[in-house]
Amino acid sequence: MTTMYLPPPRPMRLTFGGRVPLGDVVGRDETVGAVWRDVEANSLLINEMRRFGKTTMLRLVEARTPEGWYCVRTSVQDARSTLDLIELTLHELIRHAGFGQRAKNMIGNVLKVVPETQADIGPVSLALRAPGQPSPFNVLRDILRGVNRELEDDGKRMLIIWDEFPDAVWGIAKAEGNRAAEDLLAIFKAGRENDEGQRIRWVFTGSVGFHHVLHLIGGHGGGISDLTNVEFGPLTPEWTRWLTASLLLKLGIDAPEQVTCSIADVAGGIPFVVEMMVKYVRDHQTPLPYTIRQAHDMLVAAASDTAIGANWTPLLSRVEDYYGDDASFANDILDHLARSPLSADQLRAAVSANHQNLDDVLSLLINDHYLQYDGITGLYSWKYPPLRWIWLARRRKH
Repeated sequence: MTTMYLPPPRPMRLTFGGRVPLGDVVGRDETVGAVWRDVEANSLLINEMRRFGKTTMLRLVEARTPEGWYCVRTSVQDARSTLDLIELTLHELIRHAGFGQRAKNMIGNVLKVVPETQADIGPVSLALRAPGQPSPFNVLRDILRGVNRELEDDGKRMLIIWDEFPDAVWGIAKAEGNRAAEDLLAIFKAGRENDEGQRIRWVFTGSVGFHHVLHLIGGHGGGISDLTNVEFGPLTPEWTRWLTASLLLKLGIDAPEQVTCSIADVAGGIPFVVEMMVKYVRDHQTPLPYTIRQAHDMLVAAASDTAIGANWTPLLSRVEDYYGDDASFANDILDHLARSPLSADQLRAAVSANHQNLDDVLSLLINDHYLQYDGITGLYSWKYPPLRWIWLARRRKH
């Protein structure tokens, strides 16, 4: 019998949801290392579904900043205007502990504290001293040029991580118009490509893909064409079993290897699926699954439980939120493919309406990691089997 590999044991402080202690982040060392290797050459774009652990991984990237680098990380999800986004960026730069005083003074010269009754950006409310004179874009451009010069003088580099950046661009497009969103992407691309910005690298990430933003504003990706895409994806089987065993041990259950393997295999390396299944064990005192079939039944039961599944199935709301007039059509496609893989022609015959934009919606669903396409068989199918089972379980509830 083959012995399952587990990393060396360590104290268990793992939580269900919420903010995970960095010491409990497992299976992401290779991804973190790849991020720091890749930003040596280029800025990055990371896109994956919600609850895959992107934000926690970015915290780990920041915690492991190598010698010669500064790292500034913030979520820009709540920025709903160009001014919001620029203020938030400058705020993070000025409060960064390792940053040079000269650059802090330079940024401070264009910022002022404003009353809390106004827009609240981060821990402190800030506003540009003279909005529009010069323009926010020009202020940010000049600040980043100055930061780049100081980094060059000090022989340092900086990584700026914007989490949920597509959400911010989406909000700006809705609030200020598509042109403002296009201009924002174009200006940042120019800054990345300019010689005066070579000491600064960027990581943009979000659970709303840029393909939705570009679809909304009618762009063709020119504003992000220079970014390198980084795959995130599920945990390896070994780390998924380790996570499963750790979460069960937190409940006081020293589970047999057969149980941890069954849960981990059914979860498919997706951390929130493992947590959902273990939470179901905790809340229902259900017998442990010793077989794949038992683990599968537990996953379906957990997803069907409104007290658990509603909080752990973010893939459902994403279609309604971001597919607009095509939401029902996208749901119909996902419903059919959840039952069995189909070709494009089979889908056209199966869906409720023969939409002319079937190919466009399929492309969006692939970019959103719902679906995958097999070029040999010509079939579309769900990319992650556990999410397909959750989808079927939750859709029966509606």
